[in-house]
Amino acid sequence: MSSDTAESVSAQIASQGAIVKALKLSGKGNDDPDVSSAVSHLKQLKAKLAELTGVEEIVGGREKKKKKDGGGKKPGAPSTTNKEMKKETKLGMHVGINEDFGAWYSQVVVEAELIDYYDISGCYILRPYAFTQWEYIQEFFNKEIKKLGVENAYFPMFVSQSRLEAEKDHIEDFSPEVAWVTRSGDSELECPIAVRPTSETVMYPHYANWIRSHRDLPLLLNQWCNVVRWEFKHPTPFIRSREFLWQEGHTAHATKKACDEEVRTILDLYRQVYEDLLAVPVIPGVKSEKEKFAGGLYTTTVEAFVPYTGRGIQGATSHCLGQNFAKMFDITFENDKGGRSMVWQNSWGMTTRMLGVCYMVHGDDVGLRLPPRIAPIQVVIVTIPNSKLSEEKAQMLKGMFFVSRNKNRRDFVFARLFLVPTLLPCVCDFIRVVDALFIKSRRLKIRITPLPIVHRSYRWVIMAWSRHFFFHFFLLVFFCLSHSLTHSLALSKSNTDNAEAIGKSLTDSASVRVKTDTRDNYTPGWKYSHWEVKGVPIRLEFGPRDLDNETCVLVRRDTSEKEVCKLADVNARVPELLVEIQQNMFNQAKAIRDTSTITVTEWKDFVPALDQKKMVLTPWCETKESEEEVKKRSSEESEGGAAKTLCIPFIQPPLKEGTKCFITGKPATVWVLWGRSY
Repeated sequence: MSSDTAESVSAQIASQGAIVKALKLSGKGNDDPDVSSAVSHLKQLKAKLAELTGVEEIVGGREKKKKKDGGGKKPGAPSTTNKEMKKETKLGMHVGINEDFGAWYSQVVVEAELIDYYDISGCYILRPYAFTQWEYIQEFFNKEIKKLGVENAYFPMFVSQSRLEAEKDHIEDFSPEVAWVTRSGDSELECPIAVRPTSETVMYPHYANWIRSHRDLPLLLNQWCNVVRWEFKHPTPFIRSREFLWQEGHTAHATKKACDEEVRTILDLYRQVYEDLLAVPVIPGVKSEKEKFAGGLYTTTVEAFVPYTGRGIQGATSHCLGQNFAKMFDITFENDKGGRSMVWQNSWGMTTRMLGVCYMVHGDDVGLRLPPRIAPIQVVIVTIPNSKLSEEKAQMLKGMFFVSRNKNRRDFVFARLFLVPTLLPCVCDFIRVVDALFIKSRRLKIRITPLPIVHRSYRWVIMAWSRHFFFHFFLLVFFCLSHSLTHSLALSKSNTDNAEAIGKSLTDSASVRVKTDTRDNYTPGWKYSHWEVKGVPIRLEFGPRDLDNETCVLVRRDTSEKEVCKLADVNARVPELLVEIQQNMFNQAKAIRDTSTITVTEWKDFVPALDQKKMVLTPWCETKESEEEVKKRSSEESEGGAAKTLCIPFIQPPLKEGTKCFITGKPATVWVLWGRSY
């Protein structure tokens, strides 16, 4: 066969692989007929290529050559079948983040135990490891909005058709994504019911009933709930799903000024969530007219950037709705002058998408890298056993290695101090009896003889000596045995209960979230890889040498750097290290984001910058027509996809007089950030 034929088959493999990937990303399982058929065809193509080139497969960028007859084995060596091979552990990531980002992301969200796939495409199960992170975000945001006077409430998830269609511009933007309930059992519903894509039309008719006077304002409500948007694009866990969790705030005010202030205040809280909790740098700004919320006056946003794909992503939005919805739902109030006025309204929301942004921005070839502030486990403790260790040392490794040695010393010291009062009477009685015997013997001139032939006049001395000495002697033996027994029990207890001692110490004294991996059916190396995939910020290693030296090794997930730390200093050092990791992860992401943002003033430089996975800052004239032109031309001139405006940043570079729009040549009014987007 010619090399052209091999290249043709390679192209077919690439195309078929893309089909398989798309099917799996859509949520279909391996047992789905479409997936099975596509995978089968892919395997056939790979087998054909192997025959042509002598290359079995390509793994991690390395070619695996086909073995010749005998496979290089010695004559007579037994053959090995798949069943006889060592059971595969499926440990670690199988694809690099730069090699195939989509495949990496699809794998890491499962391997890190963040989600599980559901049998309805676009719907995912949030496992505890991911939901706990969402709870940390909820906890922070709830505390902050309650300081502003916002109260939590809950509204139904179903919307009547008449309500949903009350605001035409609003429903027009959402109509392709609305899911409708049309049947109840076997009967058709007289009026279809929508599942909320957002809650403006659910809540505002009731605002009209609740708001009567200026004294009822401001009305500040927030709800934590789920929404359904029946996306027809390829669903992606956390980033684009048909059902997702979010918070949505809906407020009503007497003046536009109050609305404007709240919009920016809430947007800054979203910035804090991203930058302070998730360590993801964002760009605050305002959306273009084309990209703003349907039915709103203006939309502000925080935009993040995923460097591995070169795409921007909308992080969270805060909208000023103006008085449009007040007109639709007749939300008016009696003002302080006795007249009637319409309210001004805002809405603002963030979703579980922000978790996906965090994973995408910080991940690496090994797996997740979680910022400490949202990591459910901030420190994982892994002991390193050794078969040559004594039983006691081995148990100390599993047990309370942070405090066991000091505690055992204290136990022995206290035990011996406790035995002193028991030992002293015994010694004193012995001395007193011996002294009495010698005194009596000298006085009566009788030599002391062994007990069986002693004179009966001295029996009282012997009985006294026996009574006192043996009583205290047995008392001494009893306490010695008791101490030995209690010490053994304490050591045995440390073997089981004290495995959590260092974690408890860190949790109690430093408020650190700790997990001690005591599983004995996995090697330390397996545990290292497992917790690295899950992105735990710090791994605390403890081995035999550390036991003797009273030290441990702290390993950072963000840099893989190792640090030897004294056990006595762990409680102080670990919190410091967590702060360093949090800041370092933010600095790393910000440096990459900044180098991925370039300024362009002419169209000829625009598309090449996009193809280099950059965000592009350009002078712009702010017209919808020019925005459509950019979208059209960028799509035509590159296979990477169309560009759109991400935001008009609040922090604007100086715009010199006479600067032209990069696409139309008209006078520019602002600097705008463009990019390909999720």
